[in-house]
Amino acid sequence: MRSVYQRLPRPFIAAAPMDDITDTAFRRVLRQASAPDLMYTEFAWVKGLCSSKPTRSRDRLRFHPEERPLIAQLWGRDPEAFERAAAVAEQLGFDGVDINMGCSVRKVLKRGAGAGLIATPELAAAIISAARRGAPSLPLSVKTRLGLTEPRVAEWCGFLLRQDLAALCVHARTAAQGYGGDADWEAINEVLALRDRLAPETVIVGNGDLASAGSALQLHPRYPVDGFMIGRAMLQSPFALSRGPEASQRAVEVSGLELYRRHITLHRETWRERRSAGVLKRFVRTYLAGAPEYAELRRALLLSRDHDDMLALISRAQTQQNPPLPA
Repeated sequence: MRSVYQRLPRPFIAAAPMDDITDTAFRRVLRQASAPDLMYTEFAWVKGLCSSKPTRSRDRLRFHPEERPLIAQLWGRDPEAFERAAAVAEQLGFDGVDINMGCSVRKVLKRGAGAGLIATPELAAAIISAARRGAPSLPLSVKTRLGLTEPRVAEWCGFLLRQDLAALCVHARTAAQGYGGDADWEAINEVLALRDRLAPETVIVGNGDLASAGSALQLHPRYPVDGFMIGRAMLQSPFALSRGPEASQRAVEVSGLELYRRHITLHRETWRERRSAGVLKRFVRTYLAGAPEYAELRRALLLSRDHDDMLALISRAQTQQNPPLPA
């Protein structure tokens, strides 16, 4: 049976894993608004997944079948925990397991996890082997960066390509850059050349400074990756992952206001008291930016107390847009 990466179109569009953003509620909205070819979970801590009790890590692997194909992204630095966590992902029915070797958040780096694993290739190899043992039926991938403080494409990416991965996603920056400066897409072409020589079957996904699926596809002749991963642009527009004219068509079919209502409703139904509605305020501009008629609504939503308050504000705005017909 072909893996999920083999079944995707070329080039495919993937929604990046983003902590506290790409939960099951937002992924279902993305599926409706943009229909990306592939999505990833939030970062799930492997040791948290090893617990028999409900944990925030378990929450990060909650999903609905409509989100598939969906990859579970795991982070940590304990090979044994990776083996057990990968087994959990396999049991839950994910389409693949991805190992986070690219997170540049300071507290993650200090633990030697995320992009911190670039400094310990032997441990990185042990983690890859352990995850493969835990989920032998799932394709295994890694998301990483060009290096820690400077690009090390040949050494680091070449090392990963020798690990028999189904896919390698490369954010075209170093960990030290974070999200600053420009993404180095010429380095992605270096990764492609290495892939062709070392691991022809490994799928290469490029990530970094992609404003939309349309703009990513325009880059393909110059940077012929198998797929493009889009992250921060999703917070600019829920339609960012739509291909070409599909973006404007989807925007006509469903409004940002209606999508925001669905997002809030799904978040409330999914998390109840486990997650605050406050996290949804970061999406106010995602759905309502650029619309002067929503200026007052945006301010009110940022001051709202909970899910019910947010939904009431949106209902009032929708009623004002479409007042009831006279009897």
